[in-house]
Amino acid sequence: MTPLTNELRWRASCFSIRSYHFRRELKYGYSNIGYWLLGSIVERASGQSFPSYVGEHVLRPLRIAPQELGSVIPDYRDHAKGYVEKYSWMNLVKRLVIGSELIGGEEGRWVHLNDHYVNGAAFGGLVGNARGFGKFLQDQVRPQSALLGDAARQLFYAPQRSRDGKSLPMTLGWHIGIAGGARFFHMEGGGGGFHSMMRVYPSFGTATVVMTNTTGFDVSKLLDALDSRFLRRSATYPMPRREDPAERTGYLRYFYREWRPTLLGRSWSRAWAWLCGLGLAPRTLVTLQVMNRNSARLEATVLVVATYEGQRYLVSMLGDGSEWVQNVRAAGGKALIKRGRSHPVLLTEIPHRERAPILKAWCQVATSGSKHLPISHRAPTSAFEAIARDYPAFRIDPVLVHE
Repeated sequence: MTPLTNELRWRASCFSIRSYHFRRELKYGYSNIGYWLLGSIVERASGQSFPSYVGEHVLRPLRIAPQELGSVIPDYRDHAKGYVEKYSWMNLVKRLVIGSELIGGEEGRWVHLNDHYVNGAAFGGLVGNARGFGKFLQDQVRPQSALLGDAARQLFYAPQRSRDGKSLPMTLGWHIGIAGGARFFHMEGGGGGFHSMMRVYPSFGTATVVMTNTTGFDVSKLLDALDSRFLRRSATYPMPRREDPAERTGYLRYFYREWRPTLLGRSWSRAWAWLCGLGLAPRTLVTLQVMNRNSARLEATVLVVATYEGQRYLVSMLGDGSEWVQNVRAAGGKALIKRGRSHPVLLTEIPHRERAPILKAWCQVATSGSKHLPISHRAPTSAFEAIARDYPAFRIDPVLVHE
């Protein structure tokens, strides 16, 4: 069966059994079906199949060979196998989300997925290698793109806005993220048995791509680590190079390494986030839920709430590189605070010149978290002014919900 025939069959099946109703501009989200429909529009307007149109107007101008990027697998003998981990949730539910004919045999601790095409060239039908995608990314960081004029390029990277005018962490073709203070545009994908991501850092003239042949591989975490090595060569990239004081002595060294939680630290945080979400932890602890800038899923983090002059605040003990900080910034401050029930909030970042008294108040209640700061909780407020730039603080503003 060819990729085109497969797509036509599934498209007819999908839209013959479902009825879709949309309320304009009330919410947004990534949708494979949305890109599927967009591909149909391209086909209707151009009179070409979507793979043919992409080949003529995207791949050929960039001199990307069919062996590097295309709509079909050029050589099955040279095609990577896709895998899922045998001992994983994905393996347990695989028969619910993919056809049994795609499930191959076991190879050690892996389950092989047979070669296949996704049902929709417009949302993920390109088959290729990192060199092919790299040629596309090179065009995106050049002063003059071979594919897009200046106006089209500006639209391609312009954040979309909601009906009330708020900026959304998405453009017409990219998701928007932040890593170590650097803004980037990214797209994630891969299909069954694969997981890939490409990123563009326009302010640095740099782009990266990683392709892996296992569904569960954390490509975002890998690029966060690898990209920082390239970008920190620029003096404008604010990566913290200082040592985390919490790693010097005591038990916290097993929970954190180089300003990031270890596996034990992440497991411990998830457990506490679950307890706090049920309202079973001290009232100084809350579960923050915010949309992940890469996966668009809600991420839960347990945090200490500090009170200063009648306002409640959250502080990042791991600095700008903290995942929840980057997610909050990408989400425009929108988040949920959960203690039994989830309450919508707007997190407003405090300028570093105003953080010192907030950090001091936070240190009085965050007995473990304060160990990530290089000064004692007993230090005067003036001492906190010297480190305030390194520790983001956010005011918790409630959001009124009209029933």
